[in-house]
Amino acid sequence: MLGKQLRMTAGFTFVELLLVIFVLITASAGIIGSYFSTHFLSHYAKETMMATDDLRDMMERIYATPFSALNANFPAGTANGPANSYSGIVGGYLLSGESITVTYPSVSATRRELLVAVTWTSRGSQRVASLSGVRTSS
Repeated sequence: MLGKQLRMTAGFTFVELLLVIFVLITASAGIIGSYFSTHFLSHYAKETMMATDDLRDMMERIYATPFSALNANFPAGTANGPANSYSGIVGGYLLSGESITVTYPSVSATRRELLVAVTWTSRGSQRVASLSGVRTSS
């Protein structure tokens, strides 16, 4: 009689096993979802960093250009500059569908506000990063 009682209480029931499997599947789904989310954010951060590097390079070019030559070398609103002259940025364009546009929201004889924007395509959506600054004639 004692042996029968031990056999009936030893081990796991089917319901307990189903509960453990459910908990493991739920935990695994959370970990996998977290992995893919982290992968996407890492990819987006890398692209944003590359775009920021291109923006910084373009701003350095603008600040190194004489004030009187800004309109000729960096025409307002022209994507990639005259005859794609911006493509020679350090390292070249690395992002998919990347283009750089320089605009001048505020212009005077001795002062010019600059807005440099980079647009690119990432996973089917349009992304934009921009920098602004002020350039004076002196």
